[in-house]
Formats: sequence, C-alpha cells, structure tokens
Amino acid sequence: MNIVAIVQARMGSTRLPGKSALRIQGNPMIWHLLRRVRQAKLINKVVLAIPNEPNIGPLLESADNLNINVDIWFGNPNDLIGRYVRAADRAAADLIVRVPGDNPCVDPDEIDRIIRLHLNSDWKYVSSNLDQNILANGYPGGLGAEVWNRSFLEWLDKTVTFPMLREHPHLSAYANNVVITCDCPAEFAYPHLRFDVNTLEDFQRIENIYSTAPRNFRSKDLV
Repeated sequence: MNIVAIVQARMGSTRLPGKSALRIQGNPMIWHLLRRVRQAKLINKVVLAIPNEPNIGPLLESADNLNINVDIWFGNPNDLIGRYVRAADRAAADLIVRVPGDNPCVDPDEIDRIIRLHLNSDWKYVSSNLDQNILANGYPGGLGAEVWNRSFLEWLDKTVTFPMLREHPHLSAYANNVVITCDCPAEFAYPHLRFDVNTLEDFQRIENIYSTAPRNFRSKDLV
C-alpha cells in the first residue's frame, strides 16, 4: 500500500499572508513542518501541494532542500479537493494523509498512530482534526492528521460541487457521517490549546516553542 502525506500550503492566506514562508530559526515555517512529517515511519512519500501563486519560491526551496516532491495546482486555489486529487494521482497514492501547511508542530508519532487506527478500522476517513466544538475528542489544534482512503477522495471529487465545501472537505464528511475521530492520548489531551498558525500572535507563540523545546519535540513536550 502506497501511503502518501499531502501537505497543503499556500502564500495567499487572508489573516497572515505568506505565513508558510515566515522564518523560524533561519528556515521557512513550511520547512520545519515538512521535516516533521517526513519523520513519520509509515509514510512512503511526502508531497507538497501548492496553488500557482506569486512568491512561492520559499515553498519550492524548502521542499527541494528536503528532497520532497512538489505538485503545483493551476486550478482554483480554493479548490482543495481538486488539488488533492491531482497530487494523489501523480503520487499513485492508495492512502492519503492530509496535513495542513499551518501546523508546524504536527507530531510524526501521532501521524503513524492515526494511520494504524485507519488501517485497523472499516472507516474511509479517520481524523484527529475536526472542529473540537463539534466532536470534542481532546486533541489540541494542530498536532494530528486526517487519513483518507483513495475511494473517499474520489467520492468527494464526484459529489461535492459547492465551492466552500470543496475548500473545506471535512464539512462534507461530517455532514454525511463518513468520518470517525480518534481519541487523544491522555498525556496531551488539552483541547483548549492550539498549535496551528492563523495570526501573527500564533506565529510568535510557535517561534517561542521552537526556541525552547527539544529539536524533535513531540506533543507531550508541548503541553
């Protein structure tokens, strides 16, 4: 089975433009995220999936530095489903691990655990990342991942047409009851904490984490 992590990133964030290229300890934020995803033992390949936008140089350079494939999407930058379909096709993915590009503290060990949960279940979609206000499973924001069967991605592409839902595929999964969320390990089950980056304040908090935490920190170190 070909298990492929697809990391979605872009430069055109509304709240914090260019956030993926903001530097932490000398490297773009996306470089740190890709380095962490690559540490997951069950992943066969990592792909950085980005839309064709201006100023993507730092994203391309980060991926090249880590020997990670890049797939540039020339369609609607908000069509996340389309971007994933194209990247999964090119990587011949059987199982897709979705990691947002604004989660620089993503935990490689948790990625592996969620993949194992998926492989041992009958669900096509296993997640740690759904809105904690909808499914309060204890996860802090930004540490886990979503794991999709290829057939689930193809179903999304065929059935989801509304633009907002193509930008946020988990909404269709929740509405159609085709997703299961995994429980968070007790040692870091603090759902009020967030480790994703949406604002400058978020980024400054992550900078501080990287300057004080062990190099290969894990979720328990953060909390």
